[in-house]
Amino acid sequence: MSHEHAFASNRQEQRLLRHRFEMAPWIAMALMLAAVSVTTQSSAQSWAFGPEFESRVGYVSNIDLDERDGEDAMRVTGAVGAVAERRTDVQVIRLRGQAGYSSYLGSDDDLGSETFQQVQGRSQFVRENTTWQLDGRAYRDRNTERNEQTIDLTDPDDSLDAGSDIDTRISRETITRYRLFLTPSVSHDLSDRLSVGAGYIGRYLGFEGSPPGYVDSWNHEVEVRTDYALTQRDTAGVSIIGGQFRPKTGGNDQDLYGVSLNYRRFLTERSGLIASAGVRRLEPAGSADDLDSSTGGVGSLQLNTRGEDWVGAITAERRLLPTLSGVLNETDQILLSATHDLGPRWQASILGRGFTTRAVGRPTPVDTTRRFVSVAPGVRYRLTPEWKLTVDYEFRHRDREGIPGTANSNLVYLGIQYTPLLGP
Repeated sequence: MSHEHAFASNRQEQRLLRHRFEMAPWIAMALMLAAVSVTTQSSAQSWAFGPEFESRVGYVSNIDLDERDGEDAMRVTGAVGAVAERRTDVQVIRLRGQAGYSSYLGSDDDLGSETFQQVQGRSQFVRENTTWQLDGRAYRDRNTERNEQTIDLTDPDDSLDAGSDIDTRISRETITRYRLFLTPSVSHDLSDRLSVGAGYIGRYLGFEGSPPGYVDSWNHEVEVRTDYALTQRDTAGVSIIGGQFRPKTGGNDQDLYGVSLNYRRFLTERSGLIASAGVRRLEPAGSADDLDSSTGGVGSLQLNTRGEDWVGAITAERRLLPTLSGVLNETDQILLSATHDLGPRWQASILGRGFTTRAVGRPTPVDTTRRFVSVAPGVRYRLTPEWKLTVDYEFRHRDREGIPGTANSNLVYLGIQYTPLLGP
């Protein structure tokens, strides 16, 4: 086989794989809706199903998070979707599909628009002493005319982009981004006190039509763990982790090894503490001869609590995450979320996030440290149990070592939202 023929065959195979992944969210959404429709007809008591809708209009200052004064503009967003849920004595399944659009208005420049599609799924199955869990998300977005890879703070539990997109990149061309997140796990109780478990975390970041600097990558991690109940309130354990980071372009392949000690405590009936601390080791793999080995600490501390009319959580952690540039970043992060019912119709909430991130394993001539802070309070007014009027504000701050000045941005949105009530 000639070199040209082999190269053409390889490109054709890459296009086929890309096409399959691009269609995956749509296929999964169609299968979800079809399965829910059929199952609902045959077993209406098992499944609950409903549509979702959200539309917002707002104002954004310094939309590029530029150290110099950036552009301001009005922004409109809209999203439609569907959610399905099934609950039995031994199983919980929740599926969600969504598609949306956003665009900037009121500027002489064409600031572009964005479309996105996503499919999410979560399942838990309990049988005797064994629990199976599966969480997954497939996401595709497409920016036209102007690409802005910024921080998405819509879900504080979504760690897909934590620390990966702090460098806003602007491009006058269409860019399509793919993200996949998959976490199956299983745990088994050997006795009243002792349990063992295993899990996998897979992350994919992919780009189409991107300028230089964007790199497709896979990140795989496998964990085995054991936990022992010290008391009715306290549980301790140990985890062993192995992983691989494989960017599409060669030279940055890395293998990950680590061990962590874990601790969990129920402080009260309504609050709990989860902590872990350990060490990780990064080693160059394959042709990554110019990478350095790296040893460092990892860990997390999480507090969850709830009252009669409020729910809150705070997390502090250090972790390794893939980036859009095809390297691994070490990220120190704090996440905060709280929701409080002010009355029968009013609800207040706040989301907060702050992190510092730096590249690891690769020697660089400049400091790669990046800092980002976001604070997003909001208010909801219930027109009905399903319909809500929303008011949201968000402040964003970015600071990059080696670049003079800092960047701030303010976002204000008014919106209307429909969320179905499914089960308890």
